[in-house]
Amino acid sequence: DYRKSLNMGKGVFDQIFFELFQFAREAFKRRRTIPGLNSRKYDPLYINPTHFWEQLQLVIGTEEDVHIRREVITLYMYALCGSNSCDYMSGSKGEGFLFSWSDVDVMLSAPSPQISMGSFHPDCAFIATRNGCQPGFCKLNSCHAEWDYFSRIWYLYLRQQTNINVNFDLTNRGPSFSTNYPGGFDRCYALPLHPDSSNVFLKTFQTKFWNDVKSEIMNHNITVMHCVPKGPEKGDDDGHQWLISFSVLEQKIVHSLNHVQFCCYGLMKILIHIVIDI
Repeated sequence: DYRKSLNMGKGVFDQIFFELFQFAREAFKRRRTIPGLNSRKYDPLYINPTHFWEQLQLVIGTEEDVHIRREVITLYMYALCGSNSCDYMSGSKGEGFLFSWSDVDVMLSAPSPQISMGSFHPDCAFIATRNGCQPGFCKLNSCHAEWDYFSRIWYLYLRQQTNINVNFDLTNRGPSFSTNYPGGFDRCYALPLHPDSSNVFLKTFQTKFWNDVKSEIMNHNITVMHCVPKGPEKGDDDGHQWLISFSVLEQKIVHSLNHVQFCCYGLMKILIHIVIDI
């Protein structure tokens, strides 16, 4: 099944990752010369683009491979999304990669309560304000009740108490509940930002390369922004600040890339994992 396929070929992939890194490191050490010059230092086999592309395809997959993975994820979302919640496969696997080091990351978004950014909205239970918050964070005020800011700590506590089928090693890491079975699984709970608010935010971007994505989101009022219960590292002891998440929007932009662009993006992920994460 799909979970088993996530763990297939880990040893092979890890060896390919190592060889790609070694190849890139050795190439960086060599002296570069302009191709075509009559020089003894010029090495026509300095970089073999065909071999490099073939190795990259083994790691990332062909265009057909990536398409199939995304189709599986679409079916997964269709099966799990109902009137009470909507699951998103986030992270690298949600983008279409099958890296052996990546966990399965799922974000659960309830259709209500929704959040309005900065002003009252009749369909929303909370108003988000960025006043007094660190960049990328906001605080949630209730539209109908007189209380202090909605606490993400209390929200996570309620979620933990209502979890069912909990694995024995379940732990809370930031906004996610994580378990190592079966092979790494992170589930993040999120509150959706109303499309009216996210559309206003998207209109402020003038970037042209993802205009088609932006137009589709705005024309169909797709929910692409969420507030997740993760606060800044320092300066929020009360637990009132929530992280504004763009993971669904980012995934739609990645899905709009052609296969060459997608492979270049994947190569950056591999280098970050090998050079920085390890």
